[in-house]
Amino acid sequence: VGFSVSINIGALINGGWVWSNTYYPAFPNFGDLVLTRPLVGMWRFDGNAGDSSGYGNHGSRFGGVGYVPGNFGQALRFDGIDDYVNVADNDTLDITNSLTLEAWVKLDGFTNPRGMVVAKSSLGNLSYALYVTGNVTVPGPTYPFRKVGINVSGNGAAPMILYSNIQLELDTWYHIAGTYEYLGGGVSAMRIFVIDVLDSSSVYSVGPIFSGSANLTIGSKGDSLGG
Repeated sequence: VGFSVSINIGALINGGWVWSNTYYPAFPNFGDLVLTRPLVGMWRFDGNAGDSSGYGNHGSRFGGVGYVPGNFGQALRFDGIDDYVNVADNDTLDITNSLTLEAWVKLDGFTNPRGMVVAKSSLGNLSYALYVTGNVTVPGPTYPFRKVGINVSGNGAAPMILYSNIQLELDTWYHIAGTYEYLGGGVSAMRIFVIDVLDSSSVYSVGPIFSGSANLTIGSKGDSLGG
């Protein structure tokens, strides 16, 4: 997932990747990037939402998503209301055992409980998501303020949820990543990296990721995320 996004939460997303492996730390910049098989989605957002992974997971923009200067190249800006990029579901995105989600993000406001960076999720149909939390509560959960979060659902289980320790600042570029690894025997591990440093980690008693049938979205408001 490569992008600069305003997630309103407001943000810019500038450089993102989806790996079907715990292949992190990966590439904080696109220079010298050598594409390998585990990379199943890479969106540079340099004038289009095309996928550079070789798997054809091209995106379509919805709402008023626009191109802006990024940390490098171009980025997309999302308004936190109705802007997002949609990528149709297919088998390459149905990742079950190991996963890395990463992106460059820059926030320009916090007006929603959560802003999706990249998520394969619809109501009642969460597989995985990397997101940033805002300062607004909704009925039910209360989310920590200005944190990076990763949610992963195991088959038939409640979502595993992990938050960063660091709080993100406005108008600052961050390279963020969340990883999931199924260790076997019904045990899984998740980690969050911020600016290429391990920030938080935890182990869970949950099996492989639920593959689901939801499309993958980038920069959406986050209403469809379970947990």
